[in-house]
This record gives sequence, structure tokens and C-alpha cells, in this order.
Amino acid sequence: MKNNTYFGVKKNFKEIKDLISDYMNETSRLSSKEEDYKSQLKLIEDDIVELSSRLITHEEELKEKVGMKINCDRNLSNVIKKNEELSHELMIKQLNTVALESCSKMRRKEIINLEDTLKELEDNTRCILGMMSMENTAILSVRTEYAQINEQKKKMAKSLETERDKLIRAGKDTKIKIEQLNKKILINKKQILQLKSEESKKIEIIEKLNEQLISIKGKNTIEDSNLNKIQSTMNVIKSQLSGLDEKIRVIKYLWETKRDFNIHEVFDDEEIIMEANNKLNDNHFNISVYIRENGELMITKNSLIDEIEIIKQKLSEQDLNSNKIQEIQVEINEKISKARMLNSELLKKQRELSNTEDQILESKQRLLKIKNILKNISKKRYEEER
Repeated sequence: MKNNTYFGVKKNFKEIKDLISDYMNETSRLSSKEEDYKSQLKLIEDDIVELSSRLITHEEELKEKVGMKINCDRNLSNVIKKNEELSHELMIKQLNTVALESCSKMRRKEIINLEDTLKELEDNTRCILGMMSMENTAILSVRTEYAQINEQKKKMAKSLETERDKLIRAGKDTKIKIEQLNKKILINKKQILQLKSEESKKIEIIEKLNEQLISIKGKNTIEDSNLNKIQSTMNVIKSQLSGLDEKIRVIKYLWETKRDFNIHEVFDDEEIIMEANNKLNDNHFNISVYIRENGELMITKNSLIDEIEIIKQKLSEQDLNSNKIQEIQVEINEKISKARMLNSELLKKQRELSNTEDQILESKQRLLKIKNILKNISKKRYEEER
């Protein structure tokens, strides 16, 4: 127990020593910092003293400068007044010099003008003398021309009388022609009315043709269906013709097996037909049925040929009608295109007129502005003259 207490006290003592050493170190540090701060404070106090002394000197200098500025302002005001007086006197002298220069220029111009007028008078006197000589010669020429003019007047009077007669005759002829033209105009008006009626009839015909076109188109659809039916029948005929090849093989068989074979007797001899039927039971062939079918096929073939010719005739008629309708439609389309062209030209002219109107309005506005500007200028001049 004693040992433990001893060791515990020893530890506590060491800790206390350490704490004391730390405390001493910190106190030494703090004391050093205090000394530093004191030295800094002394420096700051010295700076404050210097700054205060400088401030006092600056204030004194500022007072001196303010006094100097006041004196300078007074001197400057006096100088400005003297400058204004001198500039005023200089302006008066300049005006006097300008007036003298303008007077001297005016007098020089007057002298030059007088010299020019003297020269012109000398030239005019020379020209007058020349004109006098020219007038004397001109009077002689005028007298000769006057005599010629009198002769021409006499000739003109005679020619005028002949022309009056011609004009009277021409007036009568023109009256007759005008009457004839009036008659022609009446005839043309009647023809125009007839043409308008014909145009209305043509329009009705075109409408009827359009209706016929619609009906023809319907018929074309029907005929297309008929053609489809004909093609189907043709296909059936082709299939039947392919069956005929098998029947021809039977005839070849009979030709090879039967001696003294006659093609005309084959279809009449029932025994041969029976033998052929018995030998060709696999194909289920009957020559009598073949003969009948061949005849029926020929009849149907001829009827189909007739129907095809009728259809061709109808198609040719339809082509003619369609060509006529196409020609009429082309004429109508041309008239429509011409009308559209006229409408486009009218629209262009309307646009041009609108543009010209806008330009006229702009020019009017500019003229009004110019007039107002001139009025204002005249008012200002009038006020300045006053």
C-alpha cells in the first residue's frame, strides 16, 4: 500500500512539475509579446506625433494657398475685364476695316463696270454703223421679195378657189361614204347579235357535248366490261383450241391404224368412231362431240368477229366525237387563257396607277414641306430685318 501511494505521489509530483514548466514557458512568451507590443506602441506614438506636426504644417500651407488663390482670382477677374474691353475695341476696328474694304471693292467694281460699258458703247456704235449699211441692202431685197409675194398671192388665190371646189366635192363624197358606213354599222350590229345568239347556241352545244362525253365515258366503262368479257371468251376459245390438239392426235391414231383411211368418211362411219372411243377411253374422247363443238366454235368465232367489228366502229365514232370535243375544249381553254392574260394586264395597270398615285402624294407632301420651310425662312428673315 505504501509503495502504491508513493508511486502515485511521484506521478502527481511529475505532472505538477511539467505543468509548472509549461506555465513558466507561457509566462515568458507572454512577457516577450508584451515587450513587443510596447515597442510597437512607442513607434505608433512617434508616428502620431510626426503626423500631427505634418498636419499642422499642411494646414498652414493650405491657408497660404487659399490666400494666394483669392488674390489670383481677383487678378484674373481684372484681366478678363481688360481682355473684354480690348476684344470689343478690336471688333470695332475689324468692322471698320471690313467696311472700308467692302467700299473699296464696290468702287473698284464700279470702275470696272464703267470701263466695260464704254467698251460696249464703242462696239455698239460700230455695230450700228454696220447695221445701217445692212438695212439699206435689206430694204432693196425686201422690195424685190414684196413683188414676188404679190405674184405668189395671186397664184395662191387661184389655187385656193380650185381647192375649195375640190373640198366641196370631197365633202359630198364623204357624206355619201358616211351614210354607207352607217348602213354597214347597222348590218354589223345585226351580225353581232346573230353571232352572240350563235355563241349561246354553241355554248349549249358544248354543254350537250359535255353531257354526251359523260355518257360516252359511262358507255366506255360498259364497253370495257364487254371487252373484258370478250377477252374471257377468247381465253375460253384458246383453252378449247388446246383441247382440239388432243382430238387431232386421235385422228392421227386412226390414220396410222386404219388403212385406206378417208377423213370425210371418218365422221360418218360409226364403227370407226366406236373403235376410237373404245381405244381412247383413258382420254374420254368422243369424235361426234368434237364435230359439234367445232361447229359451235366456228359460229361463236364468227359472231365474236362481228361484235369486234361493231365495237371498232363504235370506238372510231367515239374517237371522232372525242376529237371534236377536244377541239372545242382547246378553243375554250384558249379563250380562258386570253381572259386571264387580260385580267393580269389590268391588274398590272391598276398597280402601276396605284404606284403613280402614291408617288404623286409623296411629291405633294414634299412640296408642302418645302413651302412650310420657305415660309419659316421668310418669317425669320422678316423678323431679323425688323
